[in-house]
Amino acid sequence: IKASLKHSRNWNQLEQSLKRQGIELKYKFKGQSREVQGISFSKGLYSFKGSEIDRSFSYSKLDQMFQHQGHQQTIPNQPSQPTVQQPPQPSQSAAASIIEAALEVVGGIDFQPHGEDYEEIAFAKKIRREDNKRRSTNRKKGRSI
Repeated sequence: IKASLKHSRNWNQLEQSLKRQGIELKYKFKGQSREVQGISFSKGLYSFKGSEIDRSFSYSKLDQMFQHQGHQQTIPNQPSQPTVQQPPQPSQSAAASIIEAALEVVGGIDFQPHGEDYEEIAFAKKIRREDNKRRSTNRKKGRSI
């Protein structure tokens, strides 16, 4: 994704560059409107929201980047008719490469394909951080837990 962004000046160029790598860019639209709310990146059986891979890959951040570059923005269009996708053929190398790339970008966080409750995971991490901070503060003050 990072490599494609270096050579892309708008959404269409990014989408074409990713397609050449076997990565599909999907847009999430607000309700039944044509207003884009978010994006996800898919390869093989795996799909990740842009912000799950890296916060800078969210739709709003990428859109800001394209606008900031001062280039003519091409707004992605919703397909006029729903596309029927064939079930993806499992490809061990494709699946492994997308997971490897995602883990490398996010620093080793263990992601599962869509279906996980990411809010619950984030909440658990917050609780662990607060607990570690509390323990650290108590150690500094010479208290034991």
